[in-house]
Amino acid sequence: MKETTLTAKILTYLRSQRCYAVKWHGSSYGVGGMPDIYALMPSTPYAIPLHIEVKLPGNTPTPRQYKVLRDLSNAGAVAVWVDSLEHVKRLLQQLMEEINNGGEEEKNGE
Repeated sequence: MKETTLTAKILTYLRSQRCYAVKWHGSSYGVGGMPDIYALMPSTPYAIPLHIEVKLPGNTPTPRQYKVLRDLSNAGAVAVWVDSLEHVKRLLQQLMEEINNGGEEEKNGE
């Protein structure tokens, strides 16, 4: 499988989960190392920004890509790299559980 095929499958899945998701196309005018996918996950009261670097199994991000993921994470975004659609599914499930648990804690005054 090519990385572009995996990226397309991930984009299709994210969109099926009501996420706004686009492929980031780098250029000489942009920041080097930006993740492949930018997505917004619906949440209350604000959408959650997701930045996803896609790699084929066995590959890892470059040092520059790791730095950008760290910078995005430090700025408050969810910034990860994945090597499978299953990884993305687990990520969304984990985020939804955190959102739902956070909502219950607020209701209970915890």
